[in-house]
Amino acid sequence: MVALLFRLCLAALAMGPALALDVVLSRSGSGVVIGTTPATQVTITITFSAAVADFLEGDLGVAGGGALGSISGTGTTYTAIWTPPASATGQVVFTVDAAAASDGVAGNNAATPLTIDFDTLAPGLVVTAPAVASITVGSVPVTVEGTIDDAAAIVEIREEDADPVTLSGLSWQTNLSLTDGVHALSIVATDPNGNATTVPRSVTVDTVGPTVTWGTAGPLHVRSGVNAEILVNYADATTGVSNISLDYPDVTLTTSLVGVLVAVDGSGTASRTLTVSGLSGDGTTVEVGIAAQTAIDGINNLATAPVGTVTIIVDDTDPTMTPLVASTATTSAATFPLVLAFSEALAQAPTLTLQNASVVGSAVASVGSTVWTFTLDPLATGAVRLSRVQATDLAGNPLDLTDTVLLMTVVDAVVVGGTVTLPPGLTPGGRGCGVGAAGGLLIGALLVVAGAWRRRRSDP
Repeated sequence: MVALLFRLCLAALAMGPALALDVVLSRSGSGVVIGTTPATQVTITITFSAAVADFLEGDLGVAGGGALGSISGTGTTYTAIWTPPASATGQVVFTVDAAAASDGVAGNNAATPLTIDFDTLAPGLVVTAPAVASITVGSVPVTVEGTIDDAAAIVEIREEDADPVTLSGLSWQTNLSLTDGVHALSIVATDPNGNATTVPRSVTVDTVGPTVTWGTAGPLHVRSGVNAEILVNYADATTGVSNISLDYPDVTLTTSLVGVLVAVDGSGTASRTLTVSGLSGDGTTVEVGIAAQTAIDGINNLATAPVGTVTIIVDDTDPTMTPLVASTATTSAATFPLVLAFSEALAQAPTLTLQNASVVGSAVASVGSTVWTFTLDPLATGAVRLSRVQATDLAGNPLDLTDTVLLMTVVDAVVVGGTVTLPPGLTPGGRGCGVGAAGGLLIGALLVVAGAWRRRRSDP
């Protein structure tokens, strides 16, 4: 037994002492660490040359600041997340002391320290103009200026849909030629490591006064003794209308009439109504205009004058209608047109009283609302007559005709044999409406076939 123990001791002395484990520290990424967001956090990796089971919290040393997360891993590889300190610059050193862990036979050697530089300190930025978060100006250019505390940093003036303006130096300044409207500016100072400070500014530019427009389109037709009312609208999309000062001295009246007066009514900041009185004399005209500077906006820009003038026409003449002549035309169509012509424009479609027909849809106005086209739907075979036409012109003068006129004879099939004498102005093969030599309207659709006038069944 003694001899066996002696031999074991000799063998142990021949093998020598157990070899210590190597440990290496490494990091994710490279270079200076900036910021404190998860995107700029650093993973520290601890790699042993053999598997260890007792590498614990606190075995990874850190000096220089920041926050070190929990250690995770097994065997030969362990990791921890390090977050740099906020608003600081410096250096952090990671270490693993000797014998911090073992493989059950031997402990580890001390690791070579891992050093990381960090910079999370953004430049100091002071914007002195515009000095407040939101301003409104009435002229351009707009001065933007201020200071930074890092000479190596650059300053950018950023605006959506515009190229940034880049500046440098501890003191900086630029002039921006901004258009009317609201501009959201971002003044950004960025150091060489990418740390940035942003100061927002909102600049509203308003160099134009309120817009004045005519709310009543001319010409305006009135009868003698009737007042004309004209609406005047005010608007300012940028800073709004703050006051309307329009009064009768601001209104110009160009006319041969004597005694025409104007009054201004209304309140608020959206509109005013001009009431023109003393109008008389059929055919007399009055041109109404407005001077500039009748309102101000939110920063006291003065309004310009409205474009053009509004014409008032005195109209005491009742409208007339081109007489209709009795028609000998016949039709088997489902509908046919009726065209009425008037001496002047009508305020709305005339009202018809018909016999054996009704109006389909709405009348169509043309030629400045002096010509109106109706589509008539016959109710039965036989004569279709127009017995009354009622209308009103733009001044309110009335028309009321009660003469009954034959418009069309409705048949199932039409064959008119023998010799046909065409009314003046109507040509063979014509369809729709023809205008007679006497100015009357002839309505129908005719076709000459083998010496006779015949309505085509296929005609609409």
